[in-house]
Amino acid sequence: MKPDAEHLAWRLHEVPLLGHLDEDERLELASNVVFKRLVARSPLFLQGEPGDALFLVLAGSVRVMTRGAGEREVPLAVLNEGAFFGDMALLDGNSRSISVYAVSDCEVAVLDRAEFQSFLETHPGAARRLLGVLCQHLRQANGQSLEPSQRTVRQKLAGVLRDLALSNGEVGAHGVLLPREVNRRALAEMLNTTRAAITREAAVLRQRGLLEHEGHRVRVTDPDGLGRLASGVH
Repeated sequence: MKPDAEHLAWRLHEVPLLGHLDEDERLELASNVVFKRLVARSPLFLQGEPGDALFLVLAGSVRVMTRGAGEREVPLAVLNEGAFFGDMALLDGNSRSISVYAVSDCEVAVLDRAEFQSFLETHPGAARRLLGVLCQHLRQANGQSLEPSQRTVRQKLAGVLRDLALSNGEVGAHGVLLPREVNRRALAEMLNTTRAAITREAAVLRQRGLLEHEGHRVRVTDPDGLGRLASGVH
């Protein structure tokens, strides 16, 4: 059973990019959402394809993958009902940096970039508020303009863990628990380094109180601290 517009509008409020919209504006966007069903193991989109929509997982689950060293796909996370992804595609339309596959039969809601751009053209107030949100994000990212080749493994690892915490983590009282798939092998593939280097640098991050381990999973205890380290601010 597909959710009604009110429920979809509420779900859109959870997307940081759309959190500045008022209820009527979110309802209007919700009325333009379309629904897509996927069978298990089929792709929703592949890395390198144009980014043209925001997705909300309504039922089932999807697996997020990225290409590591040697072009081998590395799992990043499994996203279940309630998750969203692809929000920045509403603005920049850049190529997808990840691939997403259905783990099980699932259903997603799709907000097309063209629909969102048309909405902004007819709602200048919402566009101005969005500009304010983007300016705030730019200020928060100040200092993170180092070229990737200039950043250390520690900085790169801190940045990746922070991004995963903000996009795919489970928020709790003591930090953000990362998906089980975020392990030494996956991180080493993503950063084109060795598992030993990941182990060494993760130990430093633990000593600084930025993360800890819970069984076989990583808990980020200070996402902002990871962000400062990633940008070179100690």
